[in-house]
Amino acid sequence: KAARQRLSLPTDAFVVGYVGRLHTVGISKGVDMLIDAIAASARPISLCLVGGPDEMAEQLQARWRAHGLSEARFLAVGQVKPSEVPLYLAAFDVCALPLPFTE
Repeated sequence: KAARQRLSLPTDAFVVGYVGRLHTVGISKGVDMLIDAIAASARPISLCLVGGPDEMAEQLQARWRAHGLSEARFLAVGQVKPSEVPLYLAAFDVCALPLPFTE
């Protein structure tokens, strides 16, 4: 709870977090699939993305909106100092590492 307060994240929400690049060598890192899974959940879930690039975060936010999910539950932080990452990890209920490969 203290980590969420320091980061101004909702203290009463279930927060799924992702830390890392949003794509690499032109390939999605699977955050789009994570958004689809959150949209399929009956439970209201917040998503916090730590990483970049920002253009990809904008595309992911558009996908979030297309699912009709609350704007208030989507937070794209962008890149942070490596020393700040543990604070974000402490604030997440779950840290997701989606992989776009099925093989």
